[in-house]
Amino acid sequence: LVGSEMCIRDRVMGVELQTEGRAQSINMATLIYTGWELQGEAGKILLKGQSIGNGQTIGFTETGVISKDAAGRYTLSIEGTGTVYTKAQ
Repeated sequence: LVGSEMCIRDRVMGVELQTEGRAQSINMATLIYTGWELQGEAGKILLKGQSIGNGQTIGFTETGVISKDAAGRYTLSIEGTGTVYTKAQ
């Protein structure tokens, strides 16, 4: 599932999953996604990146769950955050 995952709140933002385990943030200056990898469970990925703020940079990981809704749209839900990205068409 390579492509852009988008979340629309007050603006478009999200993460682009790229080939070879690379990732890139979309319109998020302080949450920088840098990579992803498949997990052992079907549909789970580990997202990696850096959180930038208050003069410091902190590495982070998040577990994402990829699923497909009834309309055939792919979503990426970030566990423990309530964030759900919908794949851009």
